[in-house]
Amino acid sequence: MDIKNEINHIQKRLLERVNVKNRSTLFTIIEAISQQAYAKGSFVVSQKNSTLAIKCDVTASTISRNLKKIKDKCADLIQIEQNRNVSEQFASLVFTLIPQEKGCLDVRPPLECQTVVSNGEQTEECNGDAEFHDIAESPSRSFSTHSVVYISN
Repeated sequence: MDIKNEINHIQKRLLERVNVKNRSTLFTIIEAISQQAYAKGSFVVSQKNSTLAIKCDVTASTISRNLKKIKDKCADLIQIEQNRNVSEQFASLVFTLIPQEKGCLDVRPPLECQTVVSNGEQTEECNGDAEFHDIAESPSRSFSTHSVVYISN
């Protein structure tokens, strides 16, 4: 199974496991993480708590409570950690989606890329042979409407 199909599969299992309603805060958090992972073609993505709060239109403490629910119910599907190695005032959250097939794909973050998050916007410093994708399918919406998310680099 390729990485993007696996991300879709993990997202579907996360949504089923936490038994969320469409457009709830939990749904929006899982959708945002999955979309970012799908767009990057990576199981490891980072995001600030405050950025997720803006996307979900809730407070940062609400995001923290919801992330705890996800962490408690879905530890076999996703790891959530704080990255304190960022030279910012606030740590970013690192989300690692865990592939469900043994030996499926390597989930270690690439050593040659460093992700910097500031003011809720993400920029990357990558080596020259990194791949960029301009268009990524929205994983949660792909199950029914085949929506497309446009990513600007």
